[in-house]
Amino acid sequence: MNNRFIALSLAAVALVSCNKYEKLNPDVPFNEREKIEVFGGSGNLVTFDGAETKSTYTWDASGSAINVIVNIDLEEYLTADNLKGGYELGHFTLPVSDINAFLGTFVGSEIDESTFYGLNADGSKADKFTSYAPGMWVDVDGNPCSWSEGVTFWQWYVWSSTSYDYDIEEFPSILYIGANPGNTTAAVSGKTVACKNIIVVDGENYEFNVTVKFSTTEMEDPEDATPGSTEPTGEGFLYARDYEMTETAHKYTYSVTDKGVTINAEISKAYNFDVQEEDWVVGYFKLNSAMLKGIVGDVDLSDIEVFYPLNADGEKYTNADGETKWTTYAPGQWVDADGNGCGWSAGHIYWFYQNFADYEGYKAVDAFCIGFNPDNAEVGETVTSKNMLNGIPFNVVVKIVE
Repeated sequence: MNNRFIALSLAAVALVSCNKYEKLNPDVPFNEREKIEVFGGSGNLVTFDGAETKSTYTWDASGSAINVIVNIDLEEYLTADNLKGGYELGHFTLPVSDINAFLGTFVGSEIDESTFYGLNADGSKADKFTSYAPGMWVDVDGNPCSWSEGVTFWQWYVWSSTSYDYDIEEFPSILYIGANPGNTTAAVSGKTVACKNIIVVDGENYEFNVTVKFSTTEMEDPEDATPGSTEPTGEGFLYARDYEMTETAHKYTYSVTDKGVTINAEISKAYNFDVQEEDWVVGYFKLNSAMLKGIVGDVDLSDIEVFYPLNADGEKYTNADGETKWTTYAPGQWVDADGNGCGWSAGHIYWFYQNFADYEGYKAVDAFCIGFNPDNAEVGETVTSKNMLNGIPFNVVVKIVE
């Protein structure tokens, strides 16, 4: 029996047998003690470069729960130079020493993923932490999910055995709050995303709740909302993702016919290194989806049965599980030097077509985005991504130049 239980017993705080989560573990009673504030704090989130944001947080540990509430200034996140639609919202210190004292245990050494785990929005147990543990990516409905589906995530830097984005020795006990720039757009204005978790200590369940509230904003997407040229052929320079329609040194051409679609791009590695500081997404152009559908057929571009990737040999691409899926934002594909589908670590180039969602901070309608892995792609190589759209070839050819 731990000291906290003894202290609460002496204070005559009643325990009831009601088990809020009995479907998770009927042998573990839910702790329904009267909520008495024990620990807590509040302030502004801070970025890793030390800048204070307009976003705020509060936390308290009392009764049977640890509650974290974060209020995100959405307009600042989308427009501030040090944030501007990135993966970082900010962080604050959630002292593990305070939480240890509250729980009467040591979160770092005595708690693991069998006793600290996430819940789905319906209260059922989640399969695993989907961000660096303990941590979770969450969709707009509050369900644990992968990063590609998430609108926010949290990570608590207390388990030194886990590999983190940031040095746990430099940032101990911080609670890092983040976002997916492809999903965390003006569309989440006014929404509240709640991530529920459970910590089990000496047979008792404690809630660990992280709630992220996005402020209401009426801002419009800052980039051009026009869908681009209606001509079936075109050429030019890719736009940078600076929200100002700035042309880069990267060239493109495209051609759309009822026999096939071909997109060619020349990526300047020197420009990417010197000007873009090795940004993996080098730019985009507008591929008018209405024009495209008018020629190849009025189809759903998000339907993997209609629009799907091929390997270099022309066979349909399948992943390790035998499934045909895009390897980056759908529809989009990472390919290796030979033109075969792969993950980002082995990839040389990739593309994705923003025709039904926002990705990677892009706000442009019908943006056809092209990028590469600067560690793999070499000057002089040409990589082709083969695909099939409604029965006709859809090829993306990228040449790496000086």
